[in-house]
Amino acid sequence: MLKLSKIEITLLAFHLLFGGVALARFEGGAVSYAVFTAIYYFLLVAAIRSRTSLGYMFFGVILWLGFWLKITTHIILSYPFVEPIGFLMDRRRSGMNL
Repeated sequence: MLKLSKIEITLLAFHLLFGGVALARFEGGAVSYAVFTAIYYFLLVAAIRSRTSLGYMFFGVILWLGFWLKITTHIILSYPFVEPIGFLMDRRRSGMNL
């Protein structure tokens, strides 16, 4: 039987709480976000359980922070992504004649 440590149970509760709130506000498919959340939970647990390399743990935590936590925070707070893709000026109107 699989035994979970206190940190893993805490992470599971965190994922269920924040993942559930984000799932209620998510405009896409519920199944895809639930699978995304489950995959990143297992990635984080595997990274924390890894006794072989601190690099693997660091990489797993950074992936979790960079993908799941960022997207979940954006969904919960309804904070728009601010990447400047698609807001480029027309070269002819800006005076740049290349």
